[in-house]
Amino acid sequence: MNESGRSQENEAVDTELLVQQRRVTRLLPPATKQRASVAVEGLERRMRSSDPPSDLRKAALRAVKGQFEELSRSDGEVVAFYALAESAKHLDDEIARIKTCIEVIRQVAQKFHEIIYDLSGLDGCGTVTIGALKSLLVDLKGKPDVMNGISEMMSLRLQIAMDRRSKVVETVSNIMKKISTAQDVLIQNIK
Repeated sequence: MNESGRSQENEAVDTELLVQQRRVTRLLPPATKQRASVAVEGLERRMRSSDPPSDLRKAALRAVKGQFEELSRSDGEVVAFYALAESAKHLDDEIARIKTCIEVIRQVAQKFHEIIYDLSGLDGCGTVTIGALKSLLVDLKGKPDVMNGISEMMSLRLQIAMDRRSKVVETVSNIMKKISTAQDVLIQNIK
């Protein structure tokens, strides 16, 4: 599948996720959402740890069970879906913040390059100021490299956050399919 096909498929999954998330959010009582937020925090902490869970679905179910011991398996799946969907939303926010930081860093680095270029072109402005300007020029020459290094670190953080989000969305999609299949079975049993 080409890049455009994957992008359209991702958008379809994101749209379905958003629809289901809104539906579940609307149906869950405020007290349940409050208790689920503790599970979300624990799950996100675990995802950011040096030993993140390999199975996000199971990790979400465990986090939910820690807050809702009384839930049935199917209700646990719904609250786990909610927890993972909230985590995906938080990751979207983190990705947006990182992208903003990267853009600001790139703009600052560009400004440094412009200042260095402007200072490099100065000649014959007087001995005192020329020495100060040359000193400033030497000092500024290393700054773009530092900014580029910071930009690269932020890009790495962005990639990690996007990978986490991808795993969360894939897991949520699988849970949505499982819930849908369970609903279909229940409907068939009623008929």
